[in-house]
Amino acid sequence: MRQTLNITGMKCEGCARNVHKNLESIATVDTVTVDLEKQVAYVESQEALSKDRTQESLSATTYQVTEIQ
Repeated sequence: MRQTLNITGMKCEGCARNVHKNLESIATVDTVTVDLEKQVAYVESQEALSKDRTQESLSATTYQVTEIQ
């Protein structure tokens, strides 16, 4: 399943790498691509991810998942 996550708080490539690393740590996630300019992450996973689950993976950061499409 492919989902697009709108994420606020990313300001640099380091931020994008942190988001990538944290989202990739979710067990059901296969691939993550982060677009810093668009402030989104594209996630391929084995099942639909909830906003709560994705935000939990980012809980140690200042980034916020605002919407999942």
